[in-house]
Amino acid sequence: MVKLCLIFCLIVFLPIAVEAQSDSLSKHPMDLSQMSKNINNKRKLLSIEEEKMFLKLLKKDNSKLNTSDKHEIINACVLISKKVASARLRKELVKTIAETCTNDFSRTCNDGFFALTNFRTSDFDKSSKQSIKERITIDTGNWNSILLAGFLNLEELAPKYENRLKAKSAFYHPWYLHRYLARLGKQEEIDYCIGRVDLSGKPNYRLLDQLLYIRQPELINVYNFYLQSDTVDPGSYDVMPMPYAEIGARLLARLLEDFPLKERISSSLSPPDQIALARQWMLANKGKYKIRRDEF
Repeated sequence: MVKLCLIFCLIVFLPIAVEAQSDSLSKHPMDLSQMSKNINNKRKLLSIEEEKMFLKLLKKDNSKLNTSDKHEIINACVLISKKVASARLRKELVKTIAETCTNDFSRTCNDGFFALTNFRTSDFDKSSKQSIKERITIDTGNWNSILLAGFLNLEELAPKYENRLKAKSAFYHPWYLHRYLARLGKQEEIDYCIGRVDLSGKPNYRLLDQLLYIRQPELINVYNFYLQSDTVDPGSYDVMPMPYAEIGARLLARLLEDFPLKERISSSLSPPDQIALARQWMLANKGKYKIRRDEF
């Protein structure tokens, strides 16, 4: 009789318990995603109460989530980070993304690594760095992991990446490897990266933007060259004309601390006045420039 009752209970209540657990797991990412979107529409930073709410959600176990749910969590963490000043919460967001990533060559891993480039190096504690390092599989083709390793100054991976560069093995992605090593301060690699810029020709916007990643002093002269130029790129049928000086100003704004202009040219001053201000600042602060290395 007891056995029959036990069997009856298992048949009736076990599916209900499993369904409840499943609902809980599927609801968590959706709650986090929706809440993050609502918060992102606000102009102000998160309140203390809102931070506590998100911290509670971030503490939940993500290991059993499916790929779609993992992407919801990753995207939600990036949205939340834009409204957060709290060092503690920013570290929890990084930790959540790192733990949500898988350590194989998957879209989740690649997207997670890319999402982490939205944060500052100060947002990563030792445990997060260790977790990320463990998830970087050298033999995969995950190029975002290469740049993330340089961003976090994971020097211990340099020998393996240097060997991959020499061996020209599958998925070795040379341009990513060169920039990773240049970010670490390898002078030969810095020279290689800077040497790809042709100052005598038309600016290669994509290359100049990609070089920003290495965050080295040698970039200052390159970007300042364009800032000091009075040449205008005539553009093309689908590209607006662009003064070289504006290109240089935008890049320097992302490279240097305390630069007087933002990446997006302000409407409070006319473009010529802004360029004049940027040129004056570069001259007045020569030899005292500080590079923003806390950013990707």
